[in-house]
Amino acid sequence: MAKSNPETFLRNVAGTLSNLGTLYSDTHRSSEAENAFGEALESYKQLAKNNPAAFNPYLAIVAKNYAILLRANGRKTEAEQVESQAANP
Repeated sequence: MAKSNPETFLRNVAGTLSNLGTLYSDTHRSSEAENAFGEALESYKQLAKNNPAAFNPYLAIVAKNYAILLRANGRKTEAEQVESQAANP
């Protein structure tokens, strides 16, 4: 449904992916958390293109959480890249 009507459903998918990333991170499932945060980040980037005022804050939150996970796994350079992309969508 999100693919056929992104204005209606993509925000819900992005929020769910973000929450799932947090759950996976909290339960030490780093690989799954990375996938969920990555998908959430891409979804929020897409949403922010059409409505930056509404979605850039969510984009920043997901990027921060994703970067924290990457840093915790010793991937500082990748964490900085994620934060940079979110700052300049």
